[in-house]
Amino acid sequence: MVLRISSKVFTLLKMDAARAVFVFTLILLSGHVVDAQTYSFAQNSATLLESSGSLTVQIDRTGSTAQPASVNIAAVGSGTVPASSNDFSVPTVATFDSQQSSTNLNITIINDENVEPDETFTLILSANDGGTITPISTMTVTIQNDDATSYTIGFASDSTFKILPDESVQTVTLTVNRSPATGTTSVGYAFSGAATYGMDYTSTSTMTGSLSFADGEATKTITITIVDDQLTEDIESIIVTLSSTGQNIIVQTSESKIYIPKNDETGLVSTSYNCFRNGQDCKNSATCVNGACDCGSLNPPYGGYDCTYKIADTSNGTCATSPPHDCGPNAQCYDTGTGANCFCYIGYIKDDKDQCTIPRYRVACTKEFMTMVATPAGTFDGEIFIKDHYSTSECKFVKSGNDFKMEALLNNGSNCGDAVIEDLGNGDYKVKRTFRIEYSKIMSTIHDETINVECNTRDTVQISTGFSPTNVNTSGLTQVDGNGKLDIVDLLMTNQNGDPVTPSMQFNVGDQITFKLSVSSASYAGIVLLWMAVDNNKESPNDISTALVTQRCVDPGTKLIVAPGPTHPNNNVHAVSVTFRVMVYKTSTEIRIRFKSQICLTSNADCAVQCSARRKRATGDQSQTNDMSVLLNVNNAFSSIPTKVEKTNEKVCVHSTPMVAIVASLSAVIFILLMICLALFVRSVTRKPSKNHH
Repeated sequence: MVLRISSKVFTLLKMDAARAVFVFTLILLSGHVVDAQTYSFAQNSATLLESSGSLTVQIDRTGSTAQPASVNIAAVGSGTVPASSNDFSVPTVATFDSQQSSTNLNITIINDENVEPDETFTLILSANDGGTITPISTMTVTIQNDDATSYTIGFASDSTFKILPDESVQTVTLTVNRSPATGTTSVGYAFSGAATYGMDYTSTSTMTGSLSFADGEATKTITITIVDDQLTEDIESIIVTLSSTGQNIIVQTSESKIYIPKNDETGLVSTSYNCFRNGQDCKNSATCVNGACDCGSLNPPYGGYDCTYKIADTSNGTCATSPPHDCGPNAQCYDTGTGANCFCYIGYIKDDKDQCTIPRYRVACTKEFMTMVATPAGTFDGEIFIKDHYSTSECKFVKSGNDFKMEALLNNGSNCGDAVIEDLGNGDYKVKRTFRIEYSKIMSTIHDETINVECNTRDTVQISTGFSPTNVNTSGLTQVDGNGKLDIVDLLMTNQNGDPVTPSMQFNVGDQITFKLSVSSASYAGIVLLWMAVDNNKESPNDISTALVTQRCVDPGTKLIVAPGPTHPNNNVHAVSVTFRVMVYKTSTEIRIRFKSQICLTSNADCAVQCSARRKRATGDQSQTNDMSVLLNVNNAFSSIPTKVEKTNEKVCVHSTPMVAIVASLSAVIFILLMICLALFVRSVTRKPSKNHH
């Protein structure tokens, strides 16, 4: 019990008969006994949406309510994801009026529109008048996130980096993925790069805009159409960048780069970096897909035409300072933590200031002379020479450091042919030449380059890259039963359109010929390609041979020529196909493709898988090998040589294990019998007849 005492003062006036005034004060003391105050939350927890805006919490008191009262309130973040003062606002005091047994505490919930987990805070009650807190002294409040779903959006791995085969009119489709695929949302995009929108390319999308995903839609596409502007230009790039349109949009793999090589006035184009070439490999274990390094599929993603740098490093260190490290206009800055590095775009190399300003191909000329310099990308181990003058030593570029140079070549009167010279008037002249970059010293392939250079005495230069086709024909091809049936193996040759090869067909270097070897499913268990090679059809010491398939698999060094490797089409073990990209040896007018196949006679156990480690044959398995070759004539600037199909047939029986055991046992028995016979023979020869002496 609590005793409370209060006092009241009264002033009284009393008049006597003499009209005198007396003043006195009466102090009245009063007291009463009241119950102790008890305070409690009405509930121990509450859950509400972040967008609710407010929460009303009831606090009760028991005991005497005759007098006003107040309690203290504290709020702290709690739980797995504690809320903070940025998420709520709580008064520090709750008051009770006289005769009031409960009061409401109004809490403000702050809706920040950020996508975040549910958050929690705890209210703590305490008395400031000696009262007690019971039974509920704390209350837990959970704020549920009801902002929009968080989406991850980015380019698909096959859309982050593309090298186009040429500048011809073509369509490029970029795929943008979204996860999850529920609800509606959008992502922004913008085009940039050296290529000009509307001149070098167009798109079904505007130059800047957004992609809108409908409910259930996981992918969107951006379609780009390449425009052949007929201008002689350097390699150009199209860059498409994705951007977030809201706090619930997380953009990953935000950039796609497309490179457009130029083929103006030069025919089929090769690019200045192609991972099919020798010495132009992908870094950081990236895979080579159609000549381009697949950097986007690496984790974390890498950038650059050869996957040199991590995308994340482009916004690190000195590359992210203001101003950032200056690599020049033709480079990407990246910082691995040890300082800025400059990665030059395909067409450039570094100058003495570490900036990417020097073109890979340079030329200068006067009316009398021309100097050409080339710096191929990667590790170059091929040859560079004036076109059509491969065999003339003075027409080959000379290596100087990383450069290959042809200095002060006469425009007229040299053994490398005359340049094309145009008189511009006023003492100015335009000079044109063409040189070849071949990435192998023994063969020409589709991935070699023809460089057309043009300069004039006013020091203006134009350079374009391209490819001059070499024709290969099948004239005079001997065919048996229509498809070249060779003994028990059928050979079918088709071009890249799937049409059967005929004697009148013409092929360019780089064109595809698919060879399909098959056996009868009624007579044989299966077939695999053991070995495949191409050679110049010459005898030693002038022979040149390149293995294409060894031990059933594509030889790692022949990615220039074989793609794809040998497979069972449609899992048909009775056929095997391999695609050959036409090439030519530099010193030969013929190319011969040779095959060795294995035919499984009784069981397909050893023919079921084409490219794998050889497995032990099943008991009773028998096989036979078959050799054949196809000879093609290279008729570009060479005399015509009839083309033919040659065949040989070598049969090798592989006996079952029991048969081998029987033969071995019989051999042992025969050997023992021979030894016994030999011993008896020796004994009979060396034995002397006995004589009687008298």
